[in-house]
Amino acid sequence: MAFLNLDNTYPYQSFTIVLKGKVSQELDFQYDLFSLVDRKVCAIGKIESYKQLLEIVVTDKNKFSVISVKSDID
Repeated sequence: MAFLNLDNTYPYQSFTIVLKGKVSQELDFQYDLFSLVDRKVCAIGKIESYKQLLEIVVTDKNKFSVISVKSDID
């Protein structure tokens, strides 16, 4: 399982993408998860509340993708 915390680091994140089961292992071969820092991603899954924080749970690797490349320009 992998947790991608958005907006801030744990435990101060406002939203988390949870890659469950085989998804995190399958995507680890496709992406170095640290390379996703400062990139835009798309995740499709069920939004749930966990310990009063929102998360989206992705259970299929085809429902997660990177939609932008990292840019040095802000």
